[in-house]
Amino acid sequence: KIGDEAFKEEILTPFLAKASDKEKEKVKQRWINYFVETTVFSREARKAGLEKDPEVAYELKKRTDEVLAGAFQKKFIYGKFQISDKDVADYYQSHPEEFKTPLGVKIKTILVKTKEEADNILKELKEGASFDTLAKEKSIHPSASKAGDIGWFGKGQQDPELEKAAFSLEKDKVSDVIKTPDGYQIIKVTDRKGGNIRTLSEVTGMIKMKLQTQNFQNEKQRYYEKAGVKIISTKN
Repeated sequence: KIGDEAFKEEILTPFLAKASDKEKEKVKQRWINYFVETTVFSREARKAGLEKDPEVAYELKKRTDEVLAGAFQKKFIYGKFQISDKDVADYYQSHPEEFKTPLGVKIKTILVKTKEEADNILKELKEGASFDTLAKEKSIHPSASKAGDIGWFGKGQQDPELEKAAFSLEKDKVSDVIKTPDGYQIIKVTDRKGGNIRTLSEVTGMIKMKLQTQNFQNEKQRYYEKAGVKIISTKN
């Protein structure tokens, strides 16, 4: 109790519901302290007439507007639209590109300065020579000590010509000679991942949120037009 005003423990239920059993007592005490402090000092503020102070009055109005706006949106906009399973499925079917996992490749490379060198190495590879051995012996790429292994990369992370070759090759296949700014390269794709489409069950939550946001934006614009909102620039 604070004077004649009583606060029942039920008001803490929403906050305690989110706390673990171990933390419940701490959370309870924290909120009790909050209610006591805000109630005592808000009363004192009213006695002092602070709600009439221009700065305080502005903050009170702003917070009141925020609470009212949030409550209205929740009840009359977000609550107005129900996203059905059919809505989700239709969006999934019509936007397959959105649900593709990024494609990545892992490659090894042999880099040399001249096309003649590269052509000779490619010939050796076609005759059965070891890619790893040739990379260690003849490549001038920094990865030579690791048998040419430069690891994983996605699109937009390497030279365009090298990427074009890498993403067109199947696993364990070797490219033709590729001209890059560093010289002439031959690559071998050692692994691939991604490029598949995520299942509907994996993205249902994401789709629902997106459709809800789209509906909200459309409805919000309708209310803006109804209110006669105009953004006017004061710049010359």
